[in-house]
Amino acid sequence: MKLCKYLGVEPLEFDGVTDSVFQQYDDKGEVFMEYLKEYGTFHDIPHDMFVLLLKQNYPHFFEQYFDKAMTK
Repeated sequence: MKLCKYLGVEPLEFDGVTDSVFQQYDDKGEVFMEYLKEYGTFHDIPHDMFVLLLKQNYPHFFEQYFDKAMTK
């Protein structure tokens, strides 16, 4: 609850079946988070895909410790 208040978003309701990870709008009605692509659902964390997408979209995360970042 503290994080939601700090970020200016309402807590998400969870029905035990469907949920959402991030709110699209803050409490002022402004865009808070934008979903750009749907990747589907996974039984387990798709680690390799996650790391690949991080490297593609945020290469600066890997510049200093490229050989050690996010490896198994």
